[in-house]
Amino acid sequence: METPLRSCSVFVMRVVRHWYKNIPVGARWTLVWMLVGFVITSFAPPQTSQQAVSTPTYTVQHTRGSMTIDGILNEESWLKAASTGNFVLTDSLGKPQSSTNAKALWDSLNLYIAFECADSDIIGRMTRRDAKLWEEEVIEVFFAPASPEKFGYTEIEISPANAVLDLYVREVRGFMPVALPYNTYTLNIRSATQIRGTINNSTDKDTSWTVEMALPLADIQPVNLPPIADGDKWRMNFYRIDRFPTKELSAWSPTLVNRFHVPTRFGEIVFSMKLVGE
Repeated sequence: METPLRSCSVFVMRVVRHWYKNIPVGARWTLVWMLVGFVITSFAPPQTSQQAVSTPTYTVQHTRGSMTIDGILNEESWLKAASTGNFVLTDSLGKPQSSTNAKALWDSLNLYIAFECADSDIIGRMTRRDAKLWEEEVIEVFFAPASPEKFGYTEIEISPANAVLDLYVREVRGFMPVALPYNTYTLNIRSATQIRGTINNSTDKDTSWTVEMALPLADIQPVNLPPIADGDKWRMNFYRIDRFPTKELSAWSPTLVNRFHVPTRFGEIVFSMKLVGE
């Protein structure tokens, strides 16, 4: 039995078929892809608005006494330093399976950064300086004393094996960072890691690994800027890539997409002359 709804559907299909036949062949694929894009956009889950998620601020206090770069965060300064809090999944704000947090301190010579990374399977096979560490498990620090969107930023990566990558990203084109050649940018980074478990052995269960680094201000502070003073602000972000048992990208300030190179989403650090813990 022919219903009004069926009659209407048949009429619409005839109109669409007639219309489609009269479209030039070359334009038909364009129309098809437009329709596909419309369907994907309509049914895709809504993205978190960058404007709706504020970027965090961290106060970097002055050290108490000397710092030993050994990956063991037992100095009074580290024990008193505030944590960033646990990182979140960079694209969704969700809770990672493996928690990560970072701390930062400074003195007249160095900026100190430490990471604490929970990890049940610690992997770090690359050992050469400036290897492609982003293909392994790694922590990453991006920072810029001036606007990273305009002037670029420094990127530092350190693996559980204490392999180091340092580079300068001049700009981000589309989704891709454009960096200076790796061998032309080498900072005098001092770093160390501590493994609580067995690196590169998936037959046992590991606990965590820590990273400690000292970045000389003489290397990372632009020469045209005065020495750091109380209240000075830099843009910075902390990241981690964990790959085993599952891949996770996490961050202090989430980029809200599945990648790290989004300088507009860097957080802010504020240098304080107060001794840590005051």
